[in-house]
Parts: sequence; C-alpha cells; structure tokens
Amino acid sequence: MNKVVIGIVGEKGSGKGTFPKLLQEMLPDKKIVRTTFSDVMTETLNIWGLNKSRENYIKLVVAMRDSFGPKVLADAVKKRIGGLNGEIIVVDGMRWLADLEMIKSIDGKIVYITADPKIRFERTKLRGEKDGEIETTFEQFMEEEKAPTEVDIPEIAKNSDFTINNNGSFEEFKNQVNDFIQKLLNS
Repeated sequence: MNKVVIGIVGEKGSGKGTFPKLLQEMLPDKKIVRTTFSDVMTETLNIWGLNKSRENYIKLVVAMRDSFGPKVLADAVKKRIGGLNGEIIVVDGMRWLADLEMIKSIDGKIVYITADPKIRFERTKLRGEKDGEIETTFEQFMEEEKAPTEVDIPEIAKNSDFTINNNGSFEEFKNQVNDFIQKLLNS
C-alpha cells in the first residue's frame, strides 16, 4: 500500500473521531496519522485566547473564507498533509466543497460517516468536546445543523467513496470500518 489520504466527512457526533482509532487498532503495523480541518481553527483560537465554542469555530472559518476565499482552509490543510509522515493520513472534518476538491486533487479517498440526529445529539452531549456542548438542547443541536459549516455535508457525502451508517452498535461500526479497510487494501 502506498501513502493513502482518507478524508472524513460527517455530521457532528457521527463517529468521525472514532474512525481513525479503529483504523489503527485494525492495522497495527501501519503508521496512521490523524489531522483535522478544525486543528487550524483550534490553533488560531488558542493563540487569540478565545473560547473554543462551536460558535467561535464557525465565526472564524466564515471570516477567513470571506476574507481570503473559499479554499483558504483547504489550502492550509493540504499544506499540513504534505508535512505529515505516515502510511495512512486521516483528515477528519471535511465541511466545504473546497475540502472535497482538495482531497480529490491528491487522490484521497472520502469516507462519509453518518447517524440519526438523536443518536448524534446524545453522543455530543456525552463527549463534551466543544465548550457548551453538554448544556445544548436538542433544538439548539438541530439549529446548529443549519450553520454555514454544515450545509455542504450532503453534497460531499454524495461524492464519497464509502459510507458508514453508525446507527447501530459499536461492533456494527467496527465491521463497517473493517469493510472499508478491505476495500482500501484491494484497490
């Protein structure tokens, strides 16, 4: 297997962060490196001393895109990918059509991970990854689904190479990741 780039797209709470952990577990002899589109945003928020809330991530990326063009984040992540040393590079959190174009331009594979909204809502509350997630109501969660960072997800999903529906058990999710690995190894 040559160096492979895998772009991950999915709604919040769908299982995108678990995917690379399972890849590493199932492919222990491969060097798997994970980066996210939001890493660039997190670094910027940290430098500026701003709260790492979902609202601030959205405001920052929208401001950057409005000021520097729709490909600004994808270009930054592409540069980051070029500096990573791994056999498999997992790029988590595709959100924009420019992200899709960038991953395709480097012959990456795109995996769409999805789950029903109620399941994803419960997962985000449990993990509390972003500031304020634990206190979010289901109505707020659904409203966030309309944010500018979420609207391109269905279009990117249509262009994915593999889809994982994460509505079932953890074992079912693992089986789907294994199916993806088999497809990847045989391509």
